[in-house]
Amino acid sequence: RAAFIPANDPDPEQELVLGEQDSLNRDAVYSALSELPEREQEIIMRRHLSDDRETLQEVGARLGISRERVRQLEVRAFRRMREHLAGARRVA
Repeated sequence: RAAFIPANDPDPEQELVLGEQDSLNRDAVYSALSELPEREQEIIMRRHLSDDRETLQEVGARLGISRERVRQLEVRAFRRMREHLAGARRVA
């Protein structure tokens, strides 16, 4: 008589659902990102969505603005993205 050790991994159906959810979330984030002004898009991309993430100082130097201004624009961009995502959830 063999004793089985239960697996802690999600079953294939759960993995499929989780993969689809990740895809939907990613699409929603990029949709919200596309609604931002170009400079805010660049800040979010360089600071958070790039493999080689840049600091506030690096982004500021690239854009010719202070790191404090980058931080302010980043905060505003995240707020706009949250509002876009909240609106999309209400519609869905």
